[in-house]
Amino acid sequence: LVMSGYHLSGSWRDKPVRVFSPINLREQVGMHEEVALVLGAGAIRLEINEASTLWEVARQGLKDLAPFRTNESNFFLGEALGQIATAPDMAATVVARHFGYELMLSNLGRVGMVIGTDRFIVTDIWGPVVTFGFDQEQTVAALTFNGALHLTHTSAAPIKGLLNIT
Repeated sequence: LVMSGYHLSGSWRDKPVRVFSPINLREQVGMHEEVALVLGAGAIRLEINEASTLWEVARQGLKDLAPFRTNESNFFLGEALGQIATAPDMAATVVARHFGYELMLSNLGRVGMVIGTDRFIVTDIWGPVVTFGFDQEQTVAALTFNGALHLTHTSAAPIKGLLNIT
């Protein structure tokens, strides 16, 4: 997605692209099927240029997100969210400072559920999609359902064709 945005959006060529990624912490904290919001988040900057390859960028992104998968990092996230809760008038500033991005990528993973019954058949499922309202933000949600990858792209100012470049 970062590579697609680089080729389609002039603003993504001018500076590192800020990527925000929610991180599933269910395994880390021992929660599996419980109903709870159990996630952390990482915000990284990816430098892209004409010579960048898909796999170089992907490896760099995974490497840069690794520190956000730690308990210490999630403590920091909790502190930032605590600041928002205790000072609602500062919420926009705190969110922009800690979570500002051009691209948010969330990956729900593989969704295992009953595909259907005699009267009802689920053929597709999409989401979740969250936007913060940052200028030019692009949000892409990924999930796998019934053996197929489903991508949802939303933005107030979408980069046309972001999901079309292969």
